[in-house]
Amino acid sequence: MAKNIFTAVDPAGVTHKRSTARTYTHTVVYKEGRAYADARAAGLERTRVSTEESYTRLENEAKGIHDPKDQWRGPKALKFFTDFAIDYLKEHPNREVYVAQQVADARAAHNRYIAGKSWDRYENAGWTSRLDLAQKLAGTLSGRGYEDIQILTAIKK
Repeated sequence: MAKNIFTAVDPAGVTHKRSTARTYTHTVVYKEGRAYADARAAGLERTRVSTEESYTRLENEAKGIHDPKDQWRGPKALKFFTDFAIDYLKEHPNREVYVAQQVADARAAHNRYIAGKSWDRYENAGWTSRLDLAQKLAGTLSGRGYEDIQILTAIKK
């Protein structure tokens, strides 16, 4: 089947291109704004909570206490989990230090994201075959911290 080439030019003048056997009429583009970045930063608290939960699980597995949903894996796998947990806790014996390091790593990754972000670049959310689908896709992006959500007309080359 022959490939169709579709293009659309965003407000910054950048051409978005899609090569496919399908037919598209629209594409949706957006900018990741500061609100999106701030929402990512809010995820740092979730990182702390999930790291605490993971550490608790490691402590339990080191004692041979396994989650009931892991029992189906059998004794050999459970022993592997126990041995792994014991070794891992030897490397990371202090819960507070371990959690703080994981959160610091997540914060550093976020700061690298902020520093390297081109705030005026449009990202492509996807291509659609109808205007109503493009509007639906654009609607899913609103309220997530994205800015300047645009529906562009696709041009077949």
